[in-house]
Amino acid sequence: MYRGSAGVCPDTSGRYKIIPEGDTLNPLEGVWGCSSAPCQRHAPHSINNRALRKVLPLRQITPVDIQLTPDGIRITWDDGHQGYHEHRALRYQCGCANCVNEMTGKRMISLADVRRDVEALDWLEVGRYALQFLWSDRHTTGIYPYTVLRAICQCDVCKEAVSETSEGPGR
Repeated sequence: MYRGSAGVCPDTSGRYKIIPEGDTLNPLEGVWGCSSAPCQRHAPHSINNRALRKVLPLRQITPVDIQLTPDGIRITWDDGHQGYHEHRALRYQCGCANCVNEMTGKRMISLADVRRDVEALDWLEVGRYALQFLWSDRHTTGIYPYTVLRAICQCDVCKEAVSETSEGPGR
């Protein structure tokens, strides 16, 4: 839960929702931190919330180590989780205005639009909530919130959790 921070999801009129001091914002209600559950504007490109609940803690998580390797990006989180993201898959998940329509939430690129040999060349921290990557295809505008990075993690533990959730019990 976050206390006294501003929401990042525009409401239906296009204005941003403000979370007053003392109120809480639950990142599990919407991948982008929306205070409505689920956020209809971001629902088309948000992940399965049941899967998210399995892999995300309720407190703000932060990376303690980030390694750019030839096969992908490895992130060690402060809770000990060893995250992994394949370069191309993470580049495709960019949420910037060039990659996702700001008004509809529709993804404007397909995986086929992302070069197979794309790599993250460098990264920087954005505030205390996200990472930004410099990609070999010169794309630099995407911001990847920590909650999103954890939600789309491709490590074996997270893949297993998502698989169990999508299959359901007893299937």
